[in-house]
Amino acid sequence: MVGVQVKAGPSYFKHATADGWKFYPEDKHRRYWESFPLPVLLVIHDPDSGKSYWTDARQVLRTPGTESAYIGIPGRNDLDQTD
Repeated sequence: MVGVQVKAGPSYFKHATADGWKFYPEDKHRRYWESFPLPVLLVIHDPDSGKSYWTDARQVLRTPGTESAYIGIPGRNDLDQTD
């Protein structure tokens, strides 16, 4: 089991990096995801392209030395459609 938080729309793709995107969560979400008892997958979805990308937000927030205002979402973590 996992928790999933999906954010959709072009605004979530504004902060591009060399290898993905930066997601800036509200403090209340950061605290909730970090303390959640299950992994929390953060998914950003681009309705124009139909593509979605994910990261384990809880893992990122719990990793020592990664204090940052954003959570990185790698472009290589795309969700593929399966039949």
